[in-house]
Amino acid sequence: MNMSARIAWRVLLCCSTAASLHYAAQALPELPPEAYKITPTPDAAAPFRVYVPKDLDDAFVELKKMLSPLLVEDMKHRPQADMILHHHGLGTRIRNNWVLWAGSRLSEHFSAQGITHPEDMSGIILDSFWRHLNGRPLDLEGQVACYRAYWDKLSWQSREWSSARKTAPRSRSSSRQRESARARFWRSSQKSPG
Repeated sequence: MNMSARIAWRVLLCCSTAASLHYAAQALPELPPEAYKITPTPDAAAPFRVYVPKDLDDAFVELKKMLSPLLVEDMKHRPQADMILHHHGLGTRIRNNWVLWAGSRLSEHFSAQGITHPEDMSGIILDSFWRHLNGRPLDLEGQVACYRAYWDKLSWQSREWSSARKTAPRSRSSSRQRESARARFWRSSQKSPG
C-alpha cells in the first residue's frame, strides 16, 4: 500500500471515527429518490445564490432546512461512521455551494480554528451534524486536533521524502540527457528566421 493510501485510511479511522472500514465501501441507504433532494436556502447576495452559514450551529440549521426530513432521520439512526458515505454527494455540495474553496465566512470560521482544507471542513460539518442530531458532544477541539495531526504527519513525511530525494545520487546519463535537451532548446531558440 503506497503512502497516500495509508494516509487516506488513517484519516478515515481518525477523523470520521470509523470503528470499521467496511462502512466506506457501502452504498447509501435505499431511500426513495425524493429523500435525496437538496433544497438550499436562496440568497441573491451569495456567490452561488445559496445561503452560506456563518458558523457550525448555523450550518446545522441550514442542513435541517435543505435536507429532507427522511434523510435527516436516516442519518440520525445510522452509525457516525456512515457519514463518510455523504462525502462525495452532500459533502461536495457543501464544499462548492458554501464556497469553502474560496474563503466564505464559513471557511473563515474554520480557518480561525486551524482547519484550512475544504474537505476537512465538510468532514467536520458532517460528523458534527451527526453528533448534533444524536445529542452527543461535538468535541470540535478533538476533531480539529485530529485533522491537524494528519496534516502535520503528512508534512513531516513529505519533508522526509523530499530530503531523501535531494540526497539520492543521480545517474550521469540522465544529467547528460538533460544538458543535451537544454543545449538543443538553446540552439533552436538562437536560430534566426530565414
